[in-house]
Amino acid sequence: MNNSFYRSHRSAFWLGAVCVLVGIIYVSLAEAAPFTGDDMVYKSKYTDTYMNVWLYPLYFGRHYLSTNGRAGDMINILFFNTKPSWILSLMIGLMMALYVWMTVRWSLWRTRGAFPAGVAVIALVILTFQWWDSFLMFVIQINYVWSTALVLTSLYLIFSLGDATFRRLRWLLAALAFLAGMMHEAASTPICAGWLAYLAVTRSWRQISVSKRMALIFFAVGAVLTVLSPGIIRRFSGMSDWTPDDPFLPLVLKSDYYALLLTLAVAVALCFRGGRRHLAELAHTPWLIFTVGAFTGMIVSGLCGVVGRSGWFAQTYALIALMQWVLSCKPRVGRVTAAVGCSLLLCVTFFHLGAVLYYQRIVGRQTIRAQAIYAADPSKPVYMDYMHDKEVPWWVLKKTKGMIDEDDFFPLEMEMKWHGEGYYPFIVLP
Repeated sequence: MNNSFYRSHRSAFWLGAVCVLVGIIYVSLAEAAPFTGDDMVYKSKYTDTYMNVWLYPLYFGRHYLSTNGRAGDMINILFFNTKPSWILSLMIGLMMALYVWMTVRWSLWRTRGAFPAGVAVIALVILTFQWWDSFLMFVIQINYVWSTALVLTSLYLIFSLGDATFRRLRWLLAALAFLAGMMHEAASTPICAGWLAYLAVTRSWRQISVSKRMALIFFAVGAVLTVLSPGIIRRFSGMSDWTPDDPFLPLVLKSDYYALLLTLAVAVALCFRGGRRHLAELAHTPWLIFTVGAFTGMIVSGLCGVVGRSGWFAQTYALIALMQWVLSCKPRVGRVTAAVGCSLLLCVTFFHLGAVLYYQRIVGRQTIRAQAIYAADPSKPVYMDYMHDKEVPWWVLKKTKGMIDEDDFFPLEMEMKWHGEGYYPFIVLP
């Protein structure tokens, strides 16, 4: 075999090792994260459901009709009350590693031996995405990180597996595609739009094997079922009475900056003959799926009205499209420059993750201890010293999840409901 083959596999191995290390850190973060807010709702409300598997269909149906059609919300009770509890933490780490790995694999699509580019993708995901403390909520991890990981994995298998292998595994892969499509409507519907654009441009539907077409159809059916959930329809029909965090443009600027950068890059490229020619070439590759997905996801994010996590899917798809575009231009980077750049990015990334883990273990343990004291006697305030959010260094980027703020009413209400017998407030005093 030639040297490029060895370089490619060596790069894939070390990039995979970096992703595994990220996943291990997230196992520890999950172990140090308290159950608050929506996590507490799902963990406490459906404890009895976990003890009786025959209640699962009833729970799934009730959730689909009343809340939303997201498979992520329907499967979380399978993990929230699982004993031992480290199984959930292990799943958080595994899915985090899979998410980062799939983002890297798609960003380096058809690119051999691009270890520096892979490291750059990992650093951008960890350091520049809107993680915030909400991403240490287990509900958010399942709905956003797991959803994106499954969508990217399903898409990757369709493109990378041979027809014979796919045919032998067609029912398993169709089930995976259906689950991926149903995980979150904002993850799957933009990819469906991207697939339609890709099939229209390449006219490749007839060239796709029957088993792969079946997987695509299952994916689309999962997405449609999620969008048509009565709970989702009711939620959006009631948005006329709801005030968004920001108007459309400021919200998109805060939540979808990579998607905006991709939009600007495409607009500039269309102004030049060479740029139009290059875009036409890229449109016959999966780049088009992610570009259309990013544009569609950005619109969905802006309409949702929630700053931060609403742009998660558009950000991921846009970053993949941008990296594929850059690498298609075959940029030349010196060996020394690449080595120094990789070393710096890896050091900064893991120093940051180490700092997040260090402070999360402090604030997480304090919160869990305060919850235990409150649950033992909810009629009294909890007296203890603890680290406030503003005491955590800024370079942790607000990723730690500790004591509930005094003005964070929903988590406080959940504490009072489940531990305070419905009327004793959760108060922590020094």
